[in-house]
Amino acid sequence: MTNEQAKQEAIKKAYGPFYEPNKDLIHNDGTVTNYIGGLMFEKGLEISTIDKTKHSRSIPDLIKDLENNNGWIRIEPDGSNLPEEYEFVRWLNLHEDLERDCVAPKDQWYFLKKYTHYKIIKPELRPIY
Repeated sequence: MTNEQAKQEAIKKAYGPFYEPNKDLIHNDGTVTNYIGGLMFEKGLEISTIDKTKHSRSIPDLIKDLENNNGWIRIEPDGSNLPEEYEFVRWLNLHEDLERDCVAPKDQWYFLKKYTHYKIIKPELRPIY
């Protein structure tokens, strides 16, 4: 499954029973207009307004950070998006609840087989004064 397919599955799951009858109204980023979101909220879906402009939209709370995936990068099946060598990375396997922090090695095929996601860990900056 590609990242885009996984993203669409997450959207379907977040909308639950509201997905099928409203799928034509749900945008690719998982949002709906505030009017539609308000109707879903009245029927029990936990939803938030994310854009308070003229064309405001709502999104289920479960996927509020969908575009950023909460900072995690889902590893493509072919490994084409693995991190650069020597970056400090937190690896995660959602299926086995397995997590590990280490420097990304030169040969990453082991990580491709063992983990599903990663997040690049930026070193904390020291105080200036």
